Amino acid sequence: MRAFAFVFGLSMLASGAIAQPKLIVRLVDGTNPGAVSSTYGLKFTDRTESAPFALYTVPVGMDPHLAQTLLQGDARVVWAEDDMSLTMPEHAGGGKGGTIAAIGGRDALYAENTGLLTQISWNSTTANTPGREMKVAVLDTGLSYRHPTLWTQVVAAVNFVETRQNPSDWPRNTSTSGNATADDAVGHGTMVAGLINQISPLSKLIIVRVADSDGVSSAWRLVKGLAYAVQHGASVANISLGSIDGIPALNDTLDWAAEEKNLVVVAAIGNNSQSSALEPSDSSKVICVSGIDSRNLKASFSNWDSSADVSAPAVGVKSFWYTGQLGIWSGTSFAAPLVAGAVADGLRLRQSTPSASSVRLAAKSTGDGLIDSLNPDYRGKLGRRLNVRRLIERVGTL
Repeated sequence: MRAFAFVFGLSMLASGAIAQPKLIVRLVDGTNPGAVSSTYGLKFTDRTESAPFALYTVPVGMDPHLAQTLLQGDARVVWAEDDMSLTMPEHAGGGKGGTIAAIGGRDALYAENTGLLTQISWNSTTANTPGREMKVAVLDTGLSYRHPTLWTQVVAAVNFVETRQNPSDWPRNTSTSGNATADDAVGHGTMVAGLINQISPLSKLIIVRVADSDGVSSAWRLVKGLAYAVQHGASVANISLGSIDGIPALNDTLDWAAEEKNLVVVAAIGNNSQSSALEPSDSSKVICVSGIDSRNLKASFSNWDSSADVSAPAVGVKSFWYTGQLGIWSGTSFAAPLVAGAVADGLRLRQSTPSASSVRLAAKSTGDGLIDSLNPDYRGKLGRRLNVRRLIERVGTL
């Protein structure tokens, strides 16, 4: 039984209230989750639609270690793991985003990001070549309603934070990360969605609000988000969230999503400037993305690790901002969607879908190999630099 903890060492909510332990369970197909809860006196709290996952709350007075052991020994249960918290990597080292002195739509954004797009070998003609419908799930803080053009690409949207509310990326005066500042992550999801749309403008978006406006999420929300993405036909999912602690429930769910449902998951390595990859980016079922600057040097804040597959620009990245303007932010959170968009376009331009594992290998092997020579202290721990053209070509031959 692992301790419940926010990433970066926080162990309780900003209010000081300690939450009751919760367990995420994968059930054998066809199992009634209510029957399992009644067997052990647990509270059946939530479940996923069209996926075999359930959330149980351990009541006061019950030993959570015992509850987990009992569930793991039940023939109706595949696994039972703790629900844990995650947050945006930018809390650690990417700073906070803000507006830039530019207005306009995608064309203005392309002009602002000319250097970045050239660095990763992006081509406008290829990006606008018709292909089959491709859906990319954005598991983040939602999408601002002030970008109606971006919303025209949205085919499904849900809010798993404030249930039964729209998944708008907007200030909610929320302070849950422990730094006493509210709404640190407002605009995060809009930036990420805008970057995916910039790289792959013809792909559709599935917006899943799994993190609050202060950037805090949980393993259960991500489990629900992955299940929602699969349910609504996503081929790619971007997760710009992470935890320094191991999250077995999320790793187990990634096995289901990638191996059983063929979902390609892209995740940010983290901004702690340390030799480790945040979960879930360190999973072998995920394309792990590190951050570099315009000189192809490791971004000062980016983590590094042997699990890194691809590096992409992460410094001064520009995208749509929640206010309706354009914004600028730094962090590996914004390197990941560049890779997710490139993968989506590669899949969009071929007639059939290859295995998620082969796509991960293509992303890892098609990048530019200059990163190791320019970053000798991080050799083998940043991945190859994203080359959109070569990635699309390789995916087309899988």
